[in-house]
This record gives sequence, structure tokens and C-alpha cells, in this order.
Amino acid sequence: METFFLEIYRFFQKRKKLMFATLAILLVAMGFFASRISFQEDIMRFIPNTTESKNICAVFQNLKVKDKIVVLLSSKERDTDRLINIGEQLTSEIEDKAGSHIAGTISKIDSEKMSEVCNHIYNNIPIFLDSTDYTTFDSLTSRENISQKLKIYYEQLNSPAKTIDRLFIYDYNIFVLLSL
Repeated sequence: METFFLEIYRFFQKRKKLMFATLAILLVAMGFFASRISFQEDIMRFIPNTTESKNICAVFQNLKVKDKIVVLLSSKERDTDRLINIGEQLTSEIEDKAGSHIAGTISKIDSEKMSEVCNHIYNNIPIFLDSTDYTTFDSLTSRENISQKLKIYYEQLNSPAKTIDRLFIYDYNIFVLLSL
């Protein structure tokens, strides 16, 4: 292999004009092919083309929030007033410091939009789950866990965000009540 490159070197050492002409032709050819490169922002092309992946692609294509960044704030203390204040501060900081780089922020969601998102996730739940999630469901439906969740839900219903929580608790955790 090394002799091949040594022979090329020796060949062009004696023929400098041919070397520069070949170099110029190669640069023009590479420039031409580099200019033909086109970029596409469709990340769905990376997913293999199978029947299962077609369902995932269809859900993702119809998802209106795919070009957005979602920040979810949570706390172990479940102090909703504090979380609301932190969310408002975060929104104002983002708008002040990155306002020219972002199209807009949504810091409060009406219950209709939240219902749309929850319905989308609920209707397509098998796509978002994997096999380990199904084993977790067994521990979630124990009597102790259900009583603990009901206490938490009761506290959430008495919070300022009770409209959204009521929708979520009623529609998407009905299986908890049915298993009692």
C-alpha cells in the first residue's frame, strides 16, 4: 500500500504542472458535489420503514408540539403556589433574555388544550410505553398505592390548578377507581 503512494509522489514530483492541474480538477469536482448536498429537517427518515415504525411516524407527524420545548416543573413538597411563581419567573426570564431567538412562550394552558394533549397521549399510549412499563403497572394498582394516590389527588383538587388536575385525575386515572 505504501508503494502505491510513493509511486504517486514520484510521478507528480517530476510533473508539477500536471499535479496542480489534477489538484484543481479535484477541488472543482469536490466543490461541485459539496454544493449538491441538501439538508432535510425530517427526522422521521432515520426511523426504519416497518409497519410498527409507520404508526410512530404517523403520530409524530400529527403532533403539533413537536417543534416546541416543554418544561415541566415539579416538587416533592407539592407546593403548587411556589411552583406557579417559579414558572412565572422562568417565563419572564426566558422572554427577557431569549426573546429575539424564540417565537413565543406559552406559560398557561387552557383546559381545552390540556385536554387535547392528554387525549392524544391517552389514545396513543401503547406507542409511548415499552415492556418495562407494563411490569410497573402491577405495583401501581396495589391497595396501599391507590390509597396514597387518592390522598395526593385530593390535595391536588384543592390547589389553584384544580381545573387541569380534575380533568387528568378523572379521565386518565379512572382505572384506579375501578380496581377498588
